[in-house]
Amino acid sequence: MSYAFNPTQAEVDCLALIRRHESGGEYNILCGGNHFSGYADFPIWRGFRGSHAAGAYQFEPGTWRWCSVMTGVTDFSPMSQDVNALWLLRRVGPNSSESWQASGPYPVVV
Repeated sequence: MSYAFNPTQAEVDCLALIRRHESGGEYNILCGGNHFSGYADFPIWRGFRGSHAAGAYQFEPGTWRWCSVMTGVTDFSPMSQDVNALWLLRRVGPNSSESWQASGPYPVVV
């Protein structure tokens, strides 16, 4: 992993709020409430009502790939989910259509 996980306290608080809204804080959850086992890769599954979101921050596969290319993350572990979420938070903010707009609004972190 090449991206350093060094969040500010405001970022830690914002990510905790996003996790709570998106997944109830569960790192191994799929959209719709089912769970997956194993964190080697992003889970590939049939989806729920058109969504293939997974994990604590409910990443969609394309967003996960984009973040992973930028951060160097190679698995779907809780730490990798946090790293990619921090990168996404810093890149587009918490209320972008590319991030968590649908479950927000969230405080803007500066």
